[in-house]
Amino acid sequence: MAGRKMTAGWPWVFIGGLMMWAMGLGVPAGQEASEKGDLVAKYRSPTYRVDYLGKVPAGELDQYGVVVEDYGSFAMMELTTEGWQMLMQQGVAVEDLERHRLEVHGWAFDTRQGDGFVPRAWRDPWGRSGLYIVQFYGPVRPEWRKAVEALGGRFIEGAYFRNYGYLVWMAGMVAEEVWRLPYVNWVGVYHPWYKGPIVAESDKRPVPAFVGDQAYEVWRVMMVPWAVDAGTVAQRLAAAGQEVLGTYDPLHYGVAAAVMVVRGRPSEVATAVRWPEVWWVEPVVPLRPLSHVARELHQRGVGDGCAGTISEVPVWAAGITGAGPAPSCTATKGTEQLIGIIDTTYNNPDLECALGIPNCTIMKYADYRTGQTPSCSMSALQSACLPGHNHGTASAGIIVSNGLQDGGETPVQACRRKGHAFGARLWAVKCDQRNEDLNCLNECHDGAYEKTLTDFFKVTYGDGSRLSNHSWGSLAKTKEKIEYDAGAATVDTWAYDNDNDPANGVQQKYVWFFGAGNEGPGAGTVRQPAVAKNDVTVAAVYNGLNGECWSDERRSDIPPCDETKIVVYSSRGPTLDGRHGPDAAGASQWIWSLEDGTCYTLFNGTSAGTPNLTAMGALIRDWLIRRYGMTDPNGPLVKALLLNSGDYILSPTENLPGTAQGWGRPNLMNLCDDWSNPNCRSRRSKWYEGQFTATGQSVTLKVPVNSSMQDLRCMLVWMDPPNLAGGGALVNDLNLKLTAPDGTTCYLGNNFSGAWSVSGCAGPADNKNVDEGIRVQTPAVGTWTLQVTAANIGQGPQPFAVVCSGDIGNIGQVAETSRISSYP
Repeated sequence: MAGRKMTAGWPWVFIGGLMMWAMGLGVPAGQEASEKGDLVAKYRSPTYRVDYLGKVPAGELDQYGVVVEDYGSFAMMELTTEGWQMLMQQGVAVEDLERHRLEVHGWAFDTRQGDGFVPRAWRDPWGRSGLYIVQFYGPVRPEWRKAVEALGGRFIEGAYFRNYGYLVWMAGMVAEEVWRLPYVNWVGVYHPWYKGPIVAESDKRPVPAFVGDQAYEVWRVMMVPWAVDAGTVAQRLAAAGQEVLGTYDPLHYGVAAAVMVVRGRPSEVATAVRWPEVWWVEPVVPLRPLSHVARELHQRGVGDGCAGTISEVPVWAAGITGAGPAPSCTATKGTEQLIGIIDTTYNNPDLECALGIPNCTIMKYADYRTGQTPSCSMSALQSACLPGHNHGTASAGIIVSNGLQDGGETPVQACRRKGHAFGARLWAVKCDQRNEDLNCLNECHDGAYEKTLTDFFKVTYGDGSRLSNHSWGSLAKTKEKIEYDAGAATVDTWAYDNDNDPANGVQQKYVWFFGAGNEGPGAGTVRQPAVAKNDVTVAAVYNGLNGECWSDERRSDIPPCDETKIVVYSSRGPTLDGRHGPDAAGASQWIWSLEDGTCYTLFNGTSAGTPNLTAMGALIRDWLIRRYGMTDPNGPLVKALLLNSGDYILSPTENLPGTAQGWGRPNLMNLCDDWSNPNCRSRRSKWYEGQFTATGQSVTLKVPVNSSMQDLRCMLVWMDPPNLAGGGALVNDLNLKLTAPDGTTCYLGNNFSGAWSVSGCAGPADNKNVDEGIRVQTPAVGTWTLQVTAANIGQGPQPFAVVCSGDIGNIGQVAETSRISSYP
């Protein structure tokens, strides 16, 4: 509450004819009969974020309006029109905080008018113990959450609602006490109508999936773990006509949900959403491999084919292959990058299958399928490769093939079909029972594939894996808006904290890679789990070598079909909550890889693009360890470097970050023009890693630019907490700003025209994505100022990494902005 000022009578205003709540218990008069809202927001006036740091002294803000909260680097203010104009004239960024807009997984409403239209039959009464939405009146301070907890409220982790809203379990009397807290804007019942993803029916009217006309058969029912025991729920579900297929306790503290997987009709599942202990119900959607039927492209940005010269493979030539100085060929990891993979199977001489498991290319190999011994287990380790569908073998070959059937790994420049990170090894999980059925995801644990992902992550991470490749996902359907599901939330959960121990701080060493899908070119066609926030979602770009354009019965491309074009089938964003979707594009068309059994085959789809970029992640990690002495690089840094390396893709025409290409086609030469030299030559990358614990914290960095001959690009990345009930929306929002040496020209993250940033910092800042970038084509020589600000920390702590690339010197932190935690 420090620095908060209020106008007389201002905070306790109601609209819509409802009476002000007296100090006694109960709801306002007329509530029982209303279909539109429980209570309305206490604070009617809009407020604005004013980024005054370095522009206006904090003590002078009163002359522009009312300071509601001062966060140190910015203030939340009520502004007069004159005050707003004066601030803008001084170059102060002013942004509407939209504090009355609340977004609940596809639903959006203005809390000044209650909770939106909820059908009478799907409303719950105020006053009973159960789930409520608590919306704070602005960017969240940690002490506000603690005050709610002190009154008896329990926050449901994995359920945050843009803007500033939380799902809280509490008694009715506690809800009334929470309402009285001065920084709480609104409290509403979490109605059954909100407890699932929405679909669009034939008349385009959005409804929850459990009342829609989609023929779903299997469902996840997610319960508040401390509110009810599994046996009681199982009895209730059976009485409602549903077959309980399986159950599991919370997989991670990041999502507070005990889960039951049930079989039943939507009308039967709808019974469960009326129980106060149930907070989310979603259909289980089948998953499938993402295929349809370049080495030099990602190492130097040119896809003109292999001529066998050392200049084509500058990263390999510098000794960066993913192996490290002392790779292992045993069942224990050495210095090599260990990459986890879930796919159909892995079976080819170029994976050293003739030598058995372990070997120098595969460290471990689990048969994670139903009917094995043990069934659906990472303990079902194999001593030999197993035959199966070709998809997994081809995906694995793009990453780690040793090119044995084509002449081997050396010399590195030879035109041989080896993997991009041929020095790395795999922790491989066989998944198919029959042809491409992905049994381990669709049948194990009754289709609750988040349990498979959790088992996979815990075992492979414990063995030293820090990257994983997943060239599979769900089918897109025109009516569905079921995107961010329990599987996507699981990806974000384990990326946010790798060791599931909040007492240990958050550990963020890991990066997941998922294919965007092949349902393009329509908008919004990326599906789960690639809609996760913290992964790298990979689009498909032509490889530049084979000019043949893709064509099938539904869509086709026209020439030129080279590395300047996204392939027509590549799935596009945006996601349902407004994120750009794909993060980067990998070479995906006519890619040589391995055939199941022997020989080679051409491989297409985002299934091919994804392992290309997973391999790039392995090369970046190897580079950080060997050239910069890092022991175990952090995931946000690896992802930031990868995204910052992207070359802009010309077709389709779009602004970065694009819904088709994300940040473009990674080109490792954009990070460093000499991978054998820690200081590179004329182009290098520098970075800073930090951690925020509260809203308003900021760090200011100095970036010296030596020459305008190289463009200047900076990338901010953070791993955000999961948000299942909020549809993947940001829990923590960070902002990036870059100011030129003249002190006036500035750029905001993700404000682009085509490939280059547009100057101007009046806003609004991006509040949807976990990556913010700035690219200046011809930067002025001199010292640039880079600022990272915690615009909202809904759940701390929040580590981050920011990377700058160009002809630059060392990044230095400005001494006076020290409100930032160290991040080991």
